[in-house]
Amino acid sequence: MIIPANLAIAPGVARKPVLIGYTVSIVNMIYYVGIFIGAPLVLGSVEKTGWNSGVIILTVVSIVGFLFMICFMSLSRKKN
Repeated sequence: MIIPANLAIAPGVARKPVLIGYTVSIVNMIYYVGIFIGAPLVLGSVEKTGWNSGVIILTVVSIVGFLFMICFMSLSRKKN
């Protein structure tokens, strides 16, 4: 469900309808860079210290993502 969520968020972030394509590409780029960096980071941590460290990393990332989502939703409500 991440890809559809990313594609749904991008039009809301774009300031002009003409920029929606660019916004989608930037959101996808950030998403895939996160996957490219995050997977080896979590895997290396799990190999060295066990599953608890991987769970902690993913929990922190999830909380940060949730906070960003709340900020985005509050900003979009103020904009409308």
